[in-house]
Amino acid sequence: MTPLLRGDISNLCLPEDLPRLREEAELALQEGVPLKPLYHALACSHPVALGDLVVGPRALEGAVAVREALGELDALEKTIPPGGLYQRLMSLGEGSRDEVLHAAVLRHPRASWVIRLSREAESVPGLAHLDGTLDQPWYGAICRAHAEAGHLDALVAHAARGRVEPALALLDAGRHNEALDTAATTWNNMPDLPLVAHVAAQLGPATDGWLCQLVSRLRSKDAAQALALQSGPFPKTMALVSAILPALR
Repeated sequence: MTPLLRGDISNLCLPEDLPRLREEAELALQEGVPLKPLYHALACSHPVALGDLVVGPRALEGAVAVREALGELDALEKTIPPGGLYQRLMSLGEGSRDEVLHAAVLRHPRASWVIRLSREAESVPGLAHLDGTLDQPWYGAICRAHAEAGHLDALVAHAARGRVEPALALLDAGRHNEALDTAATTWNNMPDLPLVAHVAAQLGPATDGWLCQLVSRLRSKDAAQALALQSGPFPKTMALVSAILPALR
């Protein structure tokens, strides 16, 4: 292993030595030699050179190189705008896209560009972002961002866990049919949640009509009874629930 790959960059003259630096790093990747010592040394002394090596026009490609770069995000973000940084890292290593997205969610959970990364990295766009912000006060805002992006499957998955925010986010985004399907998923899985109060705060006088559409999507007597208990101010909903209750188990 050369001094450079051990992290000894005392004889490195930059930017003149960038070609040599890149050549040694490429050889290290081919031979399975860790890049972490070199990356860390560059992060401490030459962060611009590190950025050129890991995301520049001739950046090292492959999942291994990207994973090593993720260990020096503090330094990289000081010289490269985060949105462009994570986008470039994702394009360089297909096998490390999940890790890039996880790092982006962890470090920049409220950034709008994370929505785009989710779409590119996940088979269910938005799921990792929602998972990573589930217990945060801005979770509802993240749900709204994915609702606007049309990431319905991720929202439905969270609705099935008993979260009301996905349905409310879809309502806020004007996607009323999707909101109905998502609210039904929530209610059929967790019928005791105070969903009606949240919907009423959002829809006002239109709540009764919206809840009537929800009734046809209920799949159990428990869900219908829970809706009846919460729908006192909404006579049309109450009447409809009363009519279907005998047919449910």
